[in-house]
Amino acid sequence: MSGKVIVLWSGGIDSTAVLYHYLLKTKKDVGALFVNWQQGDVVYRSEQQAIQTIMQIGRKEHHEPFKRFMGLRKVSVDLSVFSDKSYVPARNTSLLALAYNNAHVEGADTVAIGISIPDHKEDTPRYPDCTKTWLRRMRALFKTEGEFIDYDVSVEAPFVGTRKSDVIKWCQDSMVPLYATFSCNSPQMDEEGHGVPCGVCSGCRSRVI
Repeated sequence: MSGKVIVLWSGGIDSTAVLYHYLLKTKKDVGALFVNWQQGDVVYRSEQQAIQTIMQIGRKEHHEPFKRFMGLRKVSVDLSVFSDKSYVPARNTSLLALAYNNAHVEGADTVAIGISIPDHKEDTPRYPDCTKTWLRRMRALFKTEGEFIDYDVSVEAPFVGTRKSDVIKWCQDSMVPLYATFSCNSPQMDEEGHGVPCGVCSGCRSRVI
């Protein structure tokens, strides 16, 4: 399948898995959109470090597929005013709207987001916008050209309905550099300027399988 996809990419496990999915398993050109939603400077810098490292590794280990990587765009929007810095209600809906805007500008036919099922039950109720039902409704919205929006785009989530532990296994089998990803919601900065994961937030829990 050809065309162009815009992947929402934070440098975490799910979004990095989606980026690699399109580069390794499809023929689409792949662009990425990073949204800085004001979780704080430490999170922003840590995610940016992760993204830069992953791009460097990818171009070495998957040289040919990464030739179809069309680059990274960044946008800032302050969603933190609606959150506790770690959870934003309807965050993925907001992110998809930004990705739709980017797809329109870039002439992409698809936007993609990384969502999966948490392995830890205490995290599941917090993320209703990580479900197949939510995805189905988003697809219906963004495929109604001329009714609600003026540009028809497909919404995809390759790992929706998949447990995070299985996403991690897919990454391991596909040589995705998991060690370079970053997931913590409340990191601290060390003396060298690197984010140190807290080990207890939902993002950190999701890395333990």
